[in-house]
Amino acid sequence: SCLPFLTPKRALLRMQDDIQLLQQYFLERAGGHVTLARILTNEMRMLEVIFECLSVEDTDSLQTMIVVLHKRTGADTLVTRYFVGDLWALVTTPAKPTIRRDNTQNEYLRAVMQGLEPDLEMVSKGMKQQHWDLTKAKEKRNNVADL
Repeated sequence: SCLPFLTPKRALLRMQDDIQLLQQYFLERAGGHVTLARILTNEMRMLEVIFECLSVEDTDSLQTMIVVLHKRTGADTLVTRYFVGDLWALVTTPAKPTIRRDNTQNEYLRAVMQGLEPDLEMVSKGMKQQHWDLTKAKEKRNNVADL
């Protein structure tokens, strides 16, 4: 079986180019629609965050990217864990399928994720509270409008 990229670094360079092409294409299509351009920029930011997460080389940056991904994926710890694990597998997959992935890489990610559990839970609680507060504010506005 032939792999599309010989190294993760080469794949990341291609990904970066693809993200730029997508951004350029959709922003050109948005034309003068400021709201649409803002929405597209926000949605494209997720691709940039994924790229940054795949590119990090130090623990602090990886932790920051995991927290950002956690917020962007709805603050669900299980979703974040699987999503980050899949991204990690893409970056650490060896060039030859017969070579087993180094277990120390998996242990490293597991340790980072476990260390972030309290932070991720705090973010989840904060986002749930914010959602609840917004829902209550909308209900109050609707009740006032009904009077």
